[in-house]
Amino acid sequence: MKSITYVVILLPLLLSIISIIDHSYDHIMVVFLEIKWLVRYVVENARPYKVGLSCGVARIETPNGTSIHGLCIC
Repeated sequence: MKSITYVVILLPLLLSIISIIDHSYDHIMVVFLEIKWLVRYVVENARPYKVGLSCGVARIETPNGTSIHGLCIC
């Protein structure tokens, strides 16, 4: 479970580093906002049990069956 939580937090950090290298200000801002949102989600709500990356979007499924989409890296 800890490794999945680390993926949720480290994935946007990795994307932000890629954005900085790519010199794309818009991507940096979007990823930064998603980092804050994901960290708040992990801390305040049930820990996600499944994280997938599809269609350039990170998908988080919570134990109650809801699916959260974020991290548009287009």
